[in-house]
Amino acid sequence: MTTKEEARVRVSALVASFEALTASQVQRTNEEATKQGYILPLLHALGWNPEDVNEVAPEERAPSGRVDYAFRIRGVSRFYLEAKPLRDELTAHPEWVNQAVSYAYNKSIPYVVLTNFKDFWVFNGDIRPQRFLTLNSSQYVDELDLLWLLSKDATQQGLLEREAEKHGALAPRVSVERRLYEDLAQWRGRLSRELHLYQPEHTLALVDETVQRLLTA
Repeated sequence: MTTKEEARVRVSALVASFEALTASQVQRTNEEATKQGYILPLLHALGWNPEDVNEVAPEERAPSGRVDYAFRIRGVSRFYLEAKPLRDELTAHPEWVNQAVSYAYNKSIPYVVLTNFKDFWVFNGDIRPQRFLTLNSSQYVDELDLLWLLSKDATQQGLLEREAEKHGALAPRVSVERRLYEDLAQWRGRLSRELHLYQPEHTLALVDETVQRLLTA
């Protein structure tokens, strides 16, 4: 098992490699090169084995697409990671946050990482996501204790959950079936209000029957 001091040496080398890149080299580094050259080696330094698909599963299917990686403990996905190119700034693309969080939320995965290696953001997989861990590559070595929360060892111990709880961002453990039920109830209420607003002459019983037909059509 990788120790924290071993991780520090590897992470330090990765950061040095990134910082040695010229601006033109950064611009030429696309998403795949970012994954293979920086993101996967970073997670490898944290004790994960990217060559074992039972541990680091690439291109896992989600309802709204495919997430880049699912990190698993004993076959159970504990967090997702969505990778972006080194050359692109995360702050310039707020839609990427919605994309990443929707993957996690729709599969009941508690946490998701959005990263281009330069920046490392961790969100809870909630319908109202909260970013509770933010690191820049310049902090990876000095703030290794925070980065280590995504290590395999820390994931097994549930340390990320403790960090999320400190920030009030503990992901709710709600089943997909429960979420579907809650969404359906919300849609039913909204449809009922709209129908009653535009057709006030209809009885509540008729409105309810109409809504039921719309939802089951």
